[in-house]
Amino acid sequence: MYERRDLKEAATAATMISWSVYGLTYRWNMEGRKESPADLAQRTVPLIADGVPFLHPLGNHAGMERYK
Repeated sequence: MYERRDLKEAATAATMISWSVYGLTYRWNMEGRKESPADLAQRTVPLIADGVPFLHPLGNHAGMERYK
């Protein structure tokens, strides 16, 4: 069974991802949709799924070992 903490983390992650997608597509729309939806998805889904590598250039930062 899932622990309450795990469910809270899942809810937080879902909120972060959904607002990221909303903001990204809102901006894409306001800037005139200069790339196709497929190109936008190909460029951004890896960032959402894998994280942003340049934000943690030294690899797995403190406290993230549990997610390996």
